[in-house]
Amino acid sequence: RIRQQFKISVGKFEGVQEANSEIASDAYMLEAFRYLVTCGLNQGGKPAVMTAIAKYYATETMRKIVNHGMDVVGGRAIQMGPRNFLALNYQAIPVSITVEGANILSRSLMIFGQGSMRCHPYLYKELQLLQAEDPKAALTPFDTM
Repeated sequence: RIRQQFKISVGKFEGVQEANSEIASDAYMLEAFRYLVTCGLNQGGKPAVMTAIAKYYATETMRKIVNHGMDVVGGRAIQMGPRNFLALNYQAIPVSITVEGANILSRSLMIFGQGSMRCHPYLYKELQLLQAEDPKAALTPFDTM
């Protein structure tokens, strides 16, 4: 709203408004993820798949938000210095995506693998029976599935 171009506040440009609205809606979604995961943990749950999904979407969304921020801020965002408030966030994106557990691995193993196993009507029960201490006793329920 402070900077003007063509005698119009830059904040009134439709492209800037679009990026700002996506930043706001994504930030709202991230807050909902945070609340959902922490409530599950506070209730004593161990939501491994849910936290993997939240982590994946949070880091991918952060990447998108920071890129939108770079677009909105413009030249200030590409010059290192004390007035560039996005520089450290931009540098942190690869760290949060790879060091915290690669998103490709999270998506492939945790979200799809665990999700499909938990949603399948028989697969989880069959895997539990395969790990039984007495294989002969587990064979009957395994064969009836």
